[in-house]
Amino acid sequence: MNTLIERRQPIACLKGKKVILRPFDVTTDFELFLKWINDPDVIRYLLRFIPIYRHQQLPWFQSLPNSTDGVFTTETVTGEIVGAIGLENINLINGTACTWQIIGEKKYWGKGIGTEAKILLLEYAFQTLRLEKIGAEIMASNAGSLGYNEKCGFREEGRLRSHIFRGGMRHDLILLGVLKEEFAEVSARYRQTAAAF
Repeated sequence: MNTLIERRQPIACLKGKKVILRPFDVTTDFELFLKWINDPDVIRYLLRFIPIYRHQQLPWFQSLPNSTDGVFTTETVTGEIVGAIGLENINLINGTACTWQIIGEKKYWGKGIGTEAKILLLEYAFQTLRLEKIGAEIMASNAGSLGYNEKCGFREEGRLRSHIFRGGMRHDLILLGVLKEEFAEVSARYRQTAAAF
């Protein structure tokens, strides 16, 4: 029997056409995540960029089962672990949260994996958690991330000028947001389309 399918089936949470979002598993995901967040190409646009050590990251992984954040591993439907995505600062009174995402396996960049993972996460946020608005913060120079977030319904709500110093240059930080009713149209289009977004 295929041990990958054996492992994955009981814990697949959100399934799309290309990807599955499931809870983090320390035994299969930790080493990959540690590699990604120390890869200069992967973290070039992340707001945190200093080296992360094993002893710093492991407690966060181990705390996830008791966390109120919604954090998922991103896998392809064939079982390859490619990234991570999450909701943080969830406020059930205001119905808000912020989102973040890493696609760590570079061969999957530009193939719609990030877009579909974000759609699945937003469906979970709006339909299961009953949130009303999701925000994101993205460096203005990160055209790829801006593109797929806009495809998922996010709109620019503000800009912090010259807010981030990275690669010897200063960058604006763009504040994005998507409302539940705005995302409903994106979700409907995604569900009605045979191919992945």
